[in-house]
Amino acid sequence: MRVIEQTLRLLKGLRLKNTSTPDVSVSGEALLAYDATLNAVVASENGGAYSRVPLLSNAAFALLMGAPAFTVGVESGGNVINVAVQLKDSQGVNLAYSAVVQVWLSDTAGAALSGTPPSSTVVIGTNGVLVASYTAKTHLLIRSNTSGQFDLNITEAGAKSFYINVDTGQGAYFSQQATWA
Repeated sequence: MRVIEQTLRLLKGLRLKNTSTPDVSVSGEALLAYDATLNAVVASENGGAYSRVPLLSNAAFALLMGAPAFTVGVESGGNVINVAVQLKDSQGVNLAYSAVVQVWLSDTAGAALSGTPPSSTVVIGTNGVLVASYTAKTHLLIRSNTSGQFDLNITEAGAKSFYINVDTGQGAYFSQQATWA
């Protein structure tokens, strides 16, 4: 929705309106509305007839990513906590393709990079590929597997807590707290 709203704001000289039933008449000016039901821009000029222009096909709209699902494990032998992430599309359905996301560890949910990285390692578990490490053990670029999954094994020797944050390109999301005793 953010992309659509930003696109609509760029169209100068038009009055914008959000509606799911754009069956209103406006005379003397242009009207542009986003119809969420149809996923279309609805335009009328000088009170004329409405025309609907699809923004994205339903298939393309589903390719936009939504909120991922996080599974934060418990600390196991060797001071390791596994955090599994399932990426989802805009409809909440598990991705059926590989995607690249930015991942970072923070001390507070949704905040900036942690000033103190884990004392040991942050590595890919079973799923996904580490593409790049921008800041050692705290800011990563990860490619999921072809089912939209990746997981991290985070090793911390001391008593510490982190949140795992994921930026999908359509929004940033954070996990439950991972805590080492």
